[in-house]
Amino acid sequence: MKTLVNIIILLSLLLLNSCVIISDNITRNYTPFSNEVLNPVKNPSIQLFFDGEPIKFEYKKIGLVETTGNKTSTDIDLFNQLKYLAYQSGADAIISIKQDFVNKQDPNSMNKYKMYYSAKHYVGIAVKKISPDIFNEQNIDTTYVQSVPKLDAMQEKNTESNGTASAVLTILLVGVTAALFIAVHH
Repeated sequence: MKTLVNIIILLSLLLLNSCVIISDNITRNYTPFSNEVLNPVKNPSIQLFFDGEPIKFEYKKIGLVETTGNKTSTDIDLFNQLKYLAYQSGADAIISIKQDFVNKQDPNSMNKYKMYYSAKHYVGIAVKKISPDIFNEQNIDTTYVQSVPKLDAMQEKNTESNGTASAVLTILLVGVTAALFIAVHH
């Protein structure tokens, strides 16, 4: 009987270790180039210019914007993150956008054999236009202004619910293990 209980305790602890789920969020970062306060009017029509594309307007560089995806993020998700950072900073466009990959640890591999994957990473320079350009701004997608905050809220909710579920499961397994241990040793 004691051997069976010890096996159950061991299996419960192994189950506890494997049930922790950690969310893998998209990250974004804005680094301003100065402490200057820009015009508070935000332009939702953020234009994207990739490295090497011609820029047909004068501009002032205001900050570096970057985002790193997760396993399931799309290029559109990441472009929306960049545009949202630029929008929040008061920029009109992002220039010199470059893509690379970074190794991210799979948050659900918590044992000694940590697993990694390559996540897309985009970086660009947020700029404020000084002179008008000849580019037509009428057809620029601005849906990111609503979609990025919704994604943030969903990622936060998932992180909280995963933590709550893990805590409840931990308490339940510890309680069952303690009850079995007490029952066997009495």
